[in-house]
Amino acid sequence: MSKVLCLAALMVVLVVPTPLAARAQDEVDVPDCVMELDPCGPFVNSTTAVPPAACCQPLEMVTKNDLPCLCTIFSSIEIIQALSLNVTEALTLPQRCGIQFDILAQCEALALAPSMSPAVAPASGMD
Repeated sequence: MSKVLCLAALMVVLVVPTPLAARAQDEVDVPDCVMELDPCGPFVNSTTAVPPAACCQPLEMVTKNDLPCLCTIFSSIEIIQALSLNVTEALTLPQRCGIQFDILAQCEALALAPSMSPAVAPASGMD
């Protein structure tokens, strides 16, 4: 009997989708960093729970190395809805992880920063 229960529990674990990524599956095209932040799923809609290192470490890496991806999440109503994010609570996640990072301020600064793509780069002055 216990083998049947163990097998049933294993099937549930294998079938139950991961929190963040599964919410958006087949609904919208989500950025790659959503998969990295998947361990944060249970904590993005709660301001009381302290997230574990499994959430905080990937979050810190994304804030340092993939800010455009993080900003895409918070700037797209479709992604926010697909992930069922409570934006107000999700924005507190860095602070709850002990990361000094203001998502809105950083994304605003990124949006206002001049593009450095070759098509828009300043002329070198060489004629």
